[in-house]
Amino acid sequence: MAKTLKFLIFFMAWAGLVFASEGAYLIGAGDVLLIKVYGDSQLSKEYEVGNDGAIRMPWIREVMVTGKTARQVEAQLEQILGKDYLVNPQIAVTVKEYQSKKIYILGAVKNPGQYSLRGSTRILEALAMAGGIAPGGGQDFKLIRGGDAISGKDVGQWMSEKSSKGTLTTTGDIDGAKVMAVDGHKLLEKGDLSQNVLLRGGDILFVNKTASVYFDGEVKKPGSIPFEEGLTMMRAISLAGGLTQNASKKVIITRTLEGKNQRIVVSLKKISDDPNENFFLAPGDVVTVKRSFF
Repeated sequence: MAKTLKFLIFFMAWAGLVFASEGAYLIGAGDVLLIKVYGDSQLSKEYEVGNDGAIRMPWIREVMVTGKTARQVEAQLEQILGKDYLVNPQIAVTVKEYQSKKIYILGAVKNPGQYSLRGSTRILEALAMAGGIAPGGGQDFKLIRGGDAISGKDVGQWMSEKSSKGTLTTTGDIDGAKVMAVDGHKLLEKGDLSQNVLLRGGDILFVNKTASVYFDGEVKKPGSIPFEEGLTMMRAISLAGGLTQNASKKVIITRTLEGKNQRIVVSLKKISDDPNENFFLAPGDVVTVKRSFF
C-alpha cells in the first residue's frame, strides 16, 4: 500500500511536466484534432487526419499536418486563413484522440494491453495508463524498441516465444528489436527521472514479476524467497529457515540460461569450511536440498 501511494504521489508531481510538454507530440494519420477558430463556428470542429497525412477544412481544403505538433498546426492555419479568409485569426489545436501511435504495456501490470500514445508519453505515465504494477510485479522493467521487427506479428505471441527462449532476460538486439533495461527501483523509489524514458510508437514496456529463488527439499521453509542482488547460498538457506537435520551437504541448483536448464552441484561443506568460498544465486534459481542417508 505504501509503495502504491508513493508511486501515485511521485507520478502526480511529475505528471504536470508531461502534460505541459504535450505540444511536442507529432501528429500522425488517424489522430483526431479538435480545432477551434475563435469567432467562426463553421470551421470550429473535429477533424480526422487521413492516411495521406492531411485534414480537410472548408475553404482551404487539404492541410498537411502529420509530423507536426499542435502548436505548429495552429501557426500554419493562422497563416493560411489570415492570408485570404480571416482578419488576424486566433486558432487553438488540441489532439482529442491519439490513434496514430500504439504502444504495448505487458507483464505484471493490472491492465496489460495495447494503448495509444498520449502526447509525450514516458514510462511513468504508461504505468499509470495500465493501472500500475500488479501484485507480484517487480521493479525490473524491459523496454523493447523495434516496431519494424515485430510489425504485423501478434505481440503477445512474439513476447512469449522470446521469453521461453530466455532472450528477454538480457539487453541487446533481438530480430532487429532493441531490448533495454529500465531500473524501476531507481525510478519509483529514488525519483531518478533518467529512467523515465520517452516512449515511441511500437514500443513494448514489459514489467517482470518479482525476482525470486525457489527452495525444495530439506529446508525448514520450502518455497520461494525474494531475490536480492548478491544473494549467497548460505544467506538464502537462512531465509528459507535453515536446513533440516536430515539435509545433505550437497545441493543442486537448476538454472535456466537462454531457454536451457543447467544443473549445478554445490558443496555446502566446502562453503562452510572456507570463508573465501561462496556461491551466488541468480533470479529464478531452483535450489534442491537432498536428504542425507547417513
